[in-house]
Amino acid sequence: MPEHKPPQQSNASDENNFVADYFALEWPRDAEGYFHRQAARIVAVNERQEALLVRGHDFSDSTHWWWFTVGGGVEPGEAPHEAAVREFFEETGHRLEAKVLTGPVLRRHATFDFHQLTCKQDEDFFFVRISSALQFSRAFETEVEKQVIDELKWWDLTELEGAIACGTVVYPLNFVPLVRGWLRGWNGETIEISEGTVLPKR
Repeated sequence: MPEHKPPQQSNASDENNFVADYFALEWPRDAEGYFHRQAARIVAVNERQEALLVRGHDFSDSTHWWWFTVGGGVEPGEAPHEAAVREFFEETGHRLEAKVLTGPVLRRHATFDFHQLTCKQDEDFFFVRISSALQFSRAFETEVEKQVIDELKWWDLTELEGAIACGTVVYPLNFVPLVRGWLRGWNGETIEISEGTVLPKR
């Protein structure tokens, strides 16, 4: 796992005020000085066994992009499954009922670089099956999501596996085998992983 140093206090003159406010509100610093938050995510698959992924980019570099699951930070007073449902609505326009979620099937502790800062995020993942006929809308995205989300896409798992082999970045890193396992059924175990993911420049 890559070694990281706690971030230094940023110079406000070098940062966009909007981004600075975002980190101040949503990413509290932990005891080691890292920006560190709780998050909830949804692994959505359809009847064709395709997985829904989001492509997004870094605030500070639109060419620095990767694929990930729908989700985001847990707000004060929210349970992880409530945050997952809210985030899914914001990013897709489709409101799920919490009772249809399975899990958490995965708990991921991630360390990554974002906006030239080292961040830590503890994520709970929930699994859900939805229809490929659903029409997605980005009308409910937050201002932050509008700035960093590029597209939503249903990925065939075999095609995704090939794309990853050719250099496409997807998080979690072992996403395809995890999804294939959950498609066969969930045994009630929450898999726990840690990933030190300094995102590569493209």
